[in-house]
Amino acid sequence: MKHLHRILTSALCFASLVSASVVAQNASTTKPKDPVTLKYIEQYAPLAKEQERIYKIPACITLAQGILESASGTSRLAVEANNHFGIKCHNNWEGERFYKDDDQKNDCFRVYSSVEESFKDHSVFLKKKRYADLFELDINDYKGWAKGLKTAGYATNPKYPELLIELIERYELTNLDNIEPPLANQEQQTSNKEIVKQDKTSSEQNGVSAKQNGVLSERNAVSFEQNAVSKNRRKSLAELVSERAKEKHKENPSKGKRMTLVEKLSKQ
Repeated sequence: MKHLHRILTSALCFASLVSASVVAQNASTTKPKDPVTLKYIEQYAPLAKEQERIYKIPACITLAQGILESASGTSRLAVEANNHFGIKCHNNWEGERFYKDDDQKNDCFRVYSSVEESFKDHSVFLKKKRYADLFELDINDYKGWAKGLKTAGYATNPKYPELLIELIERYELTNLDNIEPPLANQEQQTSNKEIVKQDKTSSEQNGVSAKQNGVLSERNAVSFEQNAVSKNRRKSLAELVSERAKEKHKENPSKGKRMTLVEKLSKQ
């Protein structure tokens, strides 16, 4: 009887834990979604997916960190320094610096020329040896990645893993494939296609022009040869006139001056 009681008690405890987990997850997904954060996700989801493809870092983790560290792109550090992940200078940073109070007064943070550069540097930063254990996890194990980041010392906030997990579940960041790129990106893609099309048309026109130039060059070559033949013919005729003039001169020396003039003309 006691053994049965233990089994029932264990089963009830397990059911309570599962129920609490489900309730917590439902609370995350039903919590109101911030329009600014939704816009941030829409804008930078393609960047996060690109980092996942290249560096094997879960896109949902990258986006959740970006949302949390940059206040969805509205923090002073994000706006003025393009730093979306709160990465500090450390000893090896040689770029521009941004100073603000954080764990210490007047802490040094990295400045980037673009948000894209910030996302890439975040991925490179996580490739350090201290984060190596993260890459042993399944890429879909976002909870393991969230806890691993805290364990490796990425953030000092003890609730850092829970904050990341809550963002991922509330905004369904594991379903980034369903997010369409922003209108601006679509317009840019359309613009790029038009540029490629124009370049192709220009190349074709240049090809036609090159063919025309080739034909023209061939015509010029033929014309040059014809001119050369004509010149040779004129030269032969002049030589013939000169020879005849010399013969007549021998026959009639008194017309020497006139013959000499003919010779001069024939040499021209």
